[in-house]
Amino acid sequence: MSTIKTKRMLFMLWLTTALVILFTLFLTNVGYARINDVYGNLSPRERDIAERMQRKYLDRDAKVLSFKGNAEIEKDERIHGDVLVVKGTLDLRGEVDGDVMALFGDVDVAENAYVDGDVISVNGKVWTQDGAVIRGDVVVTDVPIDADYQDDGVSIEKREPRIEKPEKPKPHHDWPNDDDEVAYADYNRVDGFTIGMKFPEAGWWHKNRHNFALLGKAGYSFGRKQWQYKVGLERWTSSELMFGFGAELHNLTATQDDWIICEHENALAAGLFKEDFRDYYKREGYSFYVRQHFGRAANIKLAYQTDEFSDLSRVTNWAMFGGDKSFRENPNALPYRLYAEYGPDATMNIKSLIADLTIDTRNDDDHPTRGWYIQAFAEHADKDFNNIDEFRRYILDIRRYQPLSWDENIALRLRGGTSTGLLPPMYLFDLGGISTLRGFDFKEMTGDRMVLGNLEYRLGAGNSGFLGLDIILFIDSGLAWFANENNKKYAYEYVEEQETTGDLRPEDTFEDLTWSSLKTDAGIGLATSDNTFRFNIARRIDKRGGDIYMTLRICQPF
Repeated sequence: MSTIKTKRMLFMLWLTTALVILFTLFLTNVGYARINDVYGNLSPRERDIAERMQRKYLDRDAKVLSFKGNAEIEKDERIHGDVLVVKGTLDLRGEVDGDVMALFGDVDVAENAYVDGDVISVNGKVWTQDGAVIRGDVVVTDVPIDADYQDDGVSIEKREPRIEKPEKPKPHHDWPNDDDEVAYADYNRVDGFTIGMKFPEAGWWHKNRHNFALLGKAGYSFGRKQWQYKVGLERWTSSELMFGFGAELHNLTATQDDWIICEHENALAAGLFKEDFRDYYKREGYSFYVRQHFGRAANIKLAYQTDEFSDLSRVTNWAMFGGDKSFRENPNALPYRLYAEYGPDATMNIKSLIADLTIDTRNDDDHPTRGWYIQAFAEHADKDFNNIDEFRRYILDIRRYQPLSWDENIALRLRGGTSTGLLPPMYLFDLGGISTLRGFDFKEMTGDRMVLGNLEYRLGAGNSGFLGLDIILFIDSGLAWFANENNKKYAYEYVEEQETTGDLRPEDTFEDLTWSSLKTDAGIGLATSDNTFRFNIARRIDKRGGDIYMTLRICQPF
């Protein structure tokens, strides 16, 4: 067997083993580890009861918002996922899109409160006021806490089916409320200021018993003096099955950098300090898709899309602060030969098939502290669709947020990208700088292959009065490179026609990746306990003499 084949076999064995371990951890921990921190003060018997009741009544795939002691969900508050209260009373006045369970405590469901699932009390009571809506069952279970008690089958359970009252009007959820954003605003170097409006999210339509959702937004960009929009209609067959299909029409400024920095943080950085961390291109076209939900935490989307892509140039250099500094020029999105043939107004049409699988059990979308986030994305653009060039690209993103104790937490991200064929420059993989390799220059590396690992260890020092700030220790390691040299020429040089790519496969060249070839940095951060502000200091450690990079963040890096 050749050396290359041996390396390839060892790499695939390592990758398969890693995926099996991650999947096993997902199956064994997703439903339980995320609430370990609220079980800390329970006796062994109470903890055993709590774990059994949680396995019995709560969805393993759901996000869980957990509380120690008394808790309240206010009138205008919406919770997407399950709610767990341990040794306390839950005063429920808002909405829960999931199940509610009180362990060794009560649930008080107020007038006009709404629960999409069951309401369970273990060794407590459920109080339901007139006007409350519970779509599932009310379950009251008493389990003896005697240390010598062994027969778990003697527990007393009272299950009361919800009684329908046809004369009562269905609940109506006003939009907007305090948590909704009707207007949106953005600022970047290719659009200037953009101000617009947007539709409510799909969850609002579902809660109001609609089998469809109108989605999207529209706004005016003052720098380019153009309107941009994204308008779609999605319909699902039933609330239980949640199989849906939809279509979208769009003409907007797009980016591949959503995973690097959130929109509002980037807009503030651009408007205040003349720092724009995204690259942009214009995308105009339409798509059709189907979507299947698997429980509350997982869904898969299959889409066909056809788009015309074109370049966007920098149109503004204004910022409130920043002095004589200038915005970066926006890089070319299309292959160089199109500019050589058609000039600055060149466009590129791409028709492709998309597959996108998402599993999300995080307890919070913006600032998670426990749970999983897994996304697998694939795009297939062949010459069979009349594309001038063909490519396939694949991205896998796996994140785990794991509490170690009430004041310790670990966050891990593994992200990889690969491709075949000739990628348009806008789809090349970039690494370096914020949220990626924090001890390196911004987008220092580019290629058609990418691997990235980020690990953060968080100490809840702010809970002890240490300046009100938590301490975060982190390490980043990764690399972006060109496996196909034709991709590099295709992006930056004149090529009359597509050159052969041989038999290059998505997994090829990863076998040459070694620990010594990875770029690595380490650093320390100070952050508020709610993750709304963070200060990072990072420096590369794979070689001596690296610069020190300092960043201020208001969004979590991953």
